[in-house]
Amino acid sequence: MKDVIKVKFLSQNNVENYLDIVSLKINNGLRDSWSEFKNNSIGSYTKCFFQVTLPSLDVEYFILQNVFISYIDDKITIKYNDHLKAYESVKKMQEFIKNIQKTYKENNKEITYLTSLRDLNSSLVEQAKIDEINDRNFKLKAIINFSLVPKKEVSWK
Repeated sequence: MKDVIKVKFLSQNNVENYLDIVSLKINNGLRDSWSEFKNNSIGSYTKCFFQVTLPSLDVEYFILQNVFISYIDDKITIKYNDHLKAYESVKKMQEFIKNIQKTYKENNKEITYLTSLRDLNSSLVEQAKIDEINDRNFKLKAIINFSLVPKKEVSWK
């Protein structure tokens, strides 16, 4: 059994949540490729999809924006600028994921439209909208690719 690691989630509003875990892995490019975050490491991510393994060996997933992670002296601090929500993976496709797929497709159509509009007008407004939708799509794509649903209860400490 691995040692338990204390994780502190710290929001931009200084809201703190704590979780006991045995490992943290960062996803690589929304593919089924994970890198373990090791002791004496730091990382900064614009968009971050990661999983934590709890002492019960259950796995929880998080998708956050503007993340800074430090793992120093066997303690992990995750600073973020987003809404903290845990997800779990399910085997069977649920209505939630089907709705996310629909939203993802609609967002892609809007991105295509706005990109064409931006190319014609060279407007920063369209580019800002495109960036905003791409940020939302990152989260949606992670949910779709890994069959994630919001976790009903999280064992915050």
